Amino acid sequence: MARVLPLSTDGDTAGLWDGFVVRHVGRRSCADLALREVIDADPGLAVAHAAALLLALVGAGDFDTGEQAAAARRGRTDHDWERSFVEATLTMHSQGLWPSRPSWVRHQQRFPADLVGLVLTVFLAATSTEPDAQEQVLGMSRSAGRSVGEHPLLLGYEAMVAQDRGRLDDAHRLAARALELDPTGFDGGHPMAHVFSRAATTTAASPGSTAGSRGPTRTHRSVATWSGTRRSTTSRWATASAPWSATSTAGADPAPVPSSTAARCCGAASSTVSCGRATTPRAPPSCRWSRHWSPGSRPPSSGCMSRSGWPRPTTPRACAATPASAASFTAPGAAELLPGLARGLAAYVEDDHVAASELLLGEEQRVARYGGSHAQREVFGDTLLQSLVRAERYDEATTRLRSRLDRRESRLDAGLLAHVGAAG
Repeated sequence: MARVLPLSTDGDTAGLWDGFVVRHVGRRSCADLALREVIDADPGLAVAHAAALLLALVGAGDFDTGEQAAAARRGRTDHDWERSFVEATLTMHSQGLWPSRPSWVRHQQRFPADLVGLVLTVFLAATSTEPDAQEQVLGMSRSAGRSVGEHPLLLGYEAMVAQDRGRLDDAHRLAARALELDPTGFDGGHPMAHVFSRAATTTAASPGSTAGSRGPTRTHRSVATWSGTRRSTTSRWATASAPWSATSTAGADPAPVPSSTAARCCGAASSTVSCGRATTPRAPPSCRWSRHWSPGSRPPSSGCMSRSGWPRPTTPRACAATPASAASFTAPGAAELLPGLARGLAAYVEDDHVAASELLLGEEQRVARYGGSHAQREVFGDTLLQSLVRAERYDEATTRLRSRLDRRESRLDAGLLAHVGAAG
């Protein structure tokens, strides 16, 4: 794709920048190394230092934030979009992730062709608790499309919104087109995995065959683990979580495992416990993004998943501490949404399922506000189901299981329904 935005540098360095953008926007490995090549080629390019600062702030690159911020301030910015990008990144450095959001929104409105800025701005919108978050994502994606033309990133955004709204045929078409443009890309593979998961979790055409580990794009391959039976879910877990490396190396991505994926594997194990066949997958290292953020800056959806992902002896204390600390959280909606959920999950991991079922039922109508994707929010439903079953509230569990099975096949849910029927 031809570059739309000009750069304050020579042609060779601009080519290196284009290579960085491809790797970063496409969630490919070694984007940080590609950016270092840009900086080495032209140490005075301010936007390259600002991009390095951005990567460091979100935990995606090992750059010194103070050094990169200073270099971005004194660097060369001949074009308006560069000055705007540098300003937004410096605001993020000085004020924090969520307080910088208005700066990123203004930047994107003025310069929709900046795909590096778009990735962050869309993320902040999609993980917010605002009711029109999806419309914001679509608006930014379509505005960028008018500037840059058809692009896998933009097709992927529209596909994710379509699947979240239940328009699976549209989502499949958009994701397939993104994969045509970039066969090993995350932008098509990610929504395709969600489509398979929502359509039929027993489908023979698992997302592992579409968004698997071909080529250099394997960073987000763990999304493929939660489409299938308990056995296929847990067996793909090892593939999704290895090889793990804290530092990107040529030809191999780190495999960040989202908390929602971890929660689904725990849910698979929990369902077998309910049926008398306990199998618990071993937790891999968490992704660098989740380790980098403080609890107060994580999006509510991430905060919810991190509380429900891998119950450990310390988790009840962490859940119990959340209501008191949530008032200081900077993520929009976290102070309102997380305390009640934390109380329910604290009861769940302490095996007080009578209390947990009551508390989680009280949160059920608020799940749509957590942000993130349908797959993340469905983890709440998985947790509530397990709590209802263990509290012997079989009628309520049966109603929810049948509703889920009406939407798509699932051997896991069907097995749990049979267990509930026998127990009830």
